[in-house]
Amino acid sequence: LAAAGWESAVAVEGDPVAGADLVRNAERFGDRVKAIRRRVEKYLASLRKDDVSSATVVVDPPRTGISKDAIGHLIRLRPSRIVYISCDVATLARDTRALYEGGYGLADLGGIDLFPNTAHVESIAVLTR
Repeated sequence: LAAAGWESAVAVEGDPVAGADLVRNAERFGDRVKAIRRRVEKYLASLRKDDVSSATVVVDPPRTGISKDAIGHLIRLRPSRIVYISCDVATLARDTRALYEGGYGLADLGGIDLFPNTAHVESIAVLTR
């Protein structure tokens, strides 16, 4: 994290198994990473604009994409940048459209072939206000 220029990060995971992995993986970063085991929608609902207005929010939702509630909270919170990692181009397109309508523009888009010799490609979209 320090190499990326980040002083601290918050990681949120609602799935119980993945949440346990998150806590274990975050331990090595000490106070620089705060691991929160809670539904993303509930966590976002608890935040104020001032909490994230200058932040970069990284989302890596399941194939079903970001929930409507979570997108609504992101638009309300207005982080300066959203980095969206997606394993499904259809939900990426749907969610990017909703974020576009909420005031975000697509600044960059790319793909990474993490699973060679398969049809699966991870997409990364960077959206800014």
